Amino acid sequence: MEQTKVAKQIVNFQKSGFDIAYTAMKIVQDGADVTANKLISQNETLVKDGRAFVAEWMTCCKKGQEELHKVASEQLDPNVVGIQKEMAVQFQSQAEAITDALFTQADRILRRGSELYSNGLEMKNSFQDSCKQSVDAAFKNVESIL
Repeated sequence: MEQTKVAKQIVNFQKSGFDIAYTAMKIVQDGADVTANKLISQNETLVKDGRAFVAEWMTCCKKGQEELHKVASEQLDPNVVGIQKEMAVQFQSQAEAITDALFTQADRILRRGSELYSNGLEMKNSFQDSCKQSVDAAFKNVESIL
């Protein structure tokens, strides 16, 4: 009986530790969302695709965060005392799968962001070249008139 009580206390301790860490992670994530939304709304040079891309990334992060909380809450139920090795392995594999999915999504997002950045640079350079050509042509016209 004493072992059951100790096991419950261990599970409760782990659950409260996870809940505290999760709450802190959620606060940081919410702050990052607010900051990102403010930056996006104030950045007039960011194209519509770029804004959608960042919004998709934030949604993906929130979804992964909620999935992690759900899995951890299920695995750290204080009423389930006999957490077996198989359950720990299952939890680890689920966490790894979620992590892999998040990293895959983040990699895709970063590649898309890099692509959008390159396209933006090309557009900026092209715009600068066309402005320079227009100014040069205008000066030539003025010079020919004078």
